[in-house]
Amino acid sequence: MAFLLAVAFFAVAAAAVAVGRLILSGPGQPVAEAEVAAAVQRRTVIWRWSGVVAGTAGAVTAVLTGALGRGFMLAAPVFGLFVVAGVVVGELSVRAPARGTRRAALVVRRIADYLPTGLTRAVAVCVLMLPTAPALPDPHVEEQEKEHRTDAPAPAPDMYPMPDPGLPPPQ
Repeated sequence: MAFLLAVAFFAVAAAAVAVGRLILSGPGQPVAEAEVAAAVQRRTVIWRWSGVVAGTAGAVTAVLTGALGRGFMLAAPVFGLFVVAGVVVGELSVRAPARGTRRAALVVRRIADYLPTGLTRAVAVCVLMLPTAPALPDPHVEEQEKEHRTDAPAPAPDMYPMPDPGLPPPQ
């Protein structure tokens, strides 16, 4: 329980520091758009990798301190919590560059605009091959048939196990 409180405390503290820096930093000097894009990317990548590193440390701590396997169950959620916190703080710590009014055009979109072509083709091939999968021979079935196939005559009736003498006879 103390571990979860410590994790929550550090997550809230990191978020508070990031939001505080965001609020306290005023508008900066105008810079080139390429410099802004590089700085934004650098800052978000640093925060994301910080989340991964902190998540790994938290997951290892959860594994080492958890009793009866609870640490292993908590390791993935703790890791994910820190990664998501790193992404959120990274996105909140940067500002969009100040530009003029943007414009957008209205166009009719097709389904092909949303789907990647290579992945769509691969999924289509798999879906088309799906009905043929039951018709393919299964090598395990042949092995099982060989194991259960008996060419020997049926065993004699006295080879069967005797019923338990403590039970009443069947009616």
